[in-house]
Amino acid sequence: VNTPPTIEVPSITIEENPAVGTVIGTVLASDLNEGQEVTLSVAADSPVSIDSETGELTVTDPSVFDFE
Repeated sequence: VNTPPTIEVPSITIEENPAVGTVIGTVLASDLNEGQEVTLSVAADSPVSIDSETGELTVTDPSVFDFE
C-alpha cells in the first residue's frame, strides 16, 4: 500500500525584525513507504528557507517581518 507522507508544521511566532539566519521552527516530515524519502522546499520568493533534510526554517528576508 502506498501511503502519503506525513507532515507536521508547528505553530510559529516570529518576532519583529529577526536577523537573517534566525531559526524560526522545524517542519517534520516522514514517509512510511520503504525506499521513499521526503524532500522539503519553499517557494523561491519566500522570506524563509528550509533545510531540505532537517526541515529547519530560517529567515532569509527580515524586511517582511517589519510590522511598522
